Amino acid sequence: MVASPKWALVTGANRGLGFDAAKQLLASGRPVIITSRNEAAGAKAAQALSDAAAPGARVELLQLEASSPDSIKALAAQVQAKYEGQIDLLINNAGIVGDGTSPANHEAILKTNVDGAIDITLALLPHLAPGARVVQVASQMGMLGMIGPAYAASIKGAATLDDVRAAAHRFDSDDLSKGNPIAPSYSVSKAALIRATQLLAESPDFKSKDASVVAVCPGWCATDMGNGSGDKVGIKPPRTSEQGANSIVLAAGDKVPNGSFSFDGELLDWTSKPALPE
Repeated sequence: MVASPKWALVTGANRGLGFDAAKQLLASGRPVIITSRNEAAGAKAAQALSDAAAPGARVELLQLEASSPDSIKALAAQVQAKYEGQIDLLINNAGIVGDGTSPANHEAILKTNVDGAIDITLALLPHLAPGARVVQVASQMGMLGMIGPAYAASIKGAATLDDVRAAAHRFDSDDLSKGNPIAPSYSVSKAALIRATQLLAESPDFKSKDASVVAVCPGWCATDMGNGSGDKVGIKPPRTSEQGANSIVLAAGDKVPNGSFSFDGELLDWTSKPALPE
């Protein structure tokens, strides 16, 4: 008897990269759980994914606000009740760009992109299948050469997840101005997420579960988020959402090693700058 394939769970999948990653996973024969902050938008996306998939494909929807501890707790309870041990791929795609020009905006970006991704990972890990893979959607804009030197030093030197959070949440307008000029707080958040990925990969919780975690850059893609950034600089994103989703799905495979940061299946040096625009 052939065992049923394990579920994949993709956060922020009602549109853009998350939607296309879910679509590619469904095409490979996986059942997929998507999350959406807005349940109506999520239901519409789930129906569209189901309509586009092969007959018999399974798509289910759970509500999640990635910046809300209560919402994350509720998600974990639902996963435990219905999918205990049945999910072997978690893709943390939910994220925001913002502009990072004020402490409030900086905090909002960090709460979703760093705290949300870490907290979702830790909340769901006990309920994932042994040997599960977690994929954190990061960015080449989070390479250390894209953030101010003070942020780079404190994030690179972070020894614990709490250190990562503290380093990233600190608002330093002067140091932000020395990094990515378009979305400085976004870059800080993705740098912190990459460092958190490295720490999680070596953590006892992941090792005891024989689980792995990686960070991935999808590239600068023509999604609502990517187009918004492009409008600020008058440049169209060079990649499609489907291409970005493929980079994410490649990172879920065994060829990308635990704790690494990759783009289109190729490993990246987090401590440098991007060779080309995303």
